[in-house]
Amino acid sequence: MATGDSEDMHGRLRKLIPPGWFSEDSPFLNAALEQCAAGLSWCYALYGYARKQTRLLTASNGWLDLIAYDFFGHQMRRWTGEKDDLYRRRVHTRLFRECGTRQAVTDVLTDLTGQVPDVFEPQRPLDTGGYNMPANGYGQAGRYGSVMLPYQAFIQVTMPALEIHSSIAGYHCSPSGYSSKAWGAYLCADEVDRGLRSYGVQEAITSVKPEGTIIWLRLQ
Repeated sequence: MATGDSEDMHGRLRKLIPPGWFSEDSPFLNAALEQCAAGLSWCYALYGYARKQTRLLTASNGWLDLIAYDFFGHQMRRWTGEKDDLYRRRVHTRLFRECGTRQAVTDVLTDLTGQVPDVFEPQRPLDTGGYNMPANGYGQAGRYGSVMLPYQAFIQVTMPALEIHSSIAGYHCSPSGYSSKAWGAYLCADEVDRGLRSYGVQEAITSVKPEGTIIWLRLQ
């Protein structure tokens, strides 16, 4: 099976030459074939790379961002320092995720934070209870509702814990300042887990919530 490397291309070119035209050890022919093989090998590798960038599951770098932009515009941006695999997983999940329902909002926030959000709809009897309902008096299901807040929901989201590097500090910080001999450790900016941003939560909700609804968000 052809691999596309320079040695393989050289052998394939050699087979195209009619037998008897050149001797097997012709240095000029071998040099010419090696140069042609190197160019063809580069083209083959470029073709393989370009072909991968046309599929979500194999695209990388900026090509993956372009695929996400084609589907979602600015609503599905890559987070700062986010790797291709994680970004690809978010885009793939977004493509096939349930949308336009309360469960969709709950699912996307659970996947994003690892915690089930507290969703309260003032006009939903299952959240508020109701008069003359068996074993479900008004205000007994959770909170008091209101008919003055149609198509609205209050969501409380528990954010994931932020990773802290306790033994590494910045310039002029005590007791373990940058490059301090007590620890002698350096930390690259890409290695810092900045945690989930609030705009990431807002974008996630906007991507799946029913159109025409208002979401009041509280992060804790």
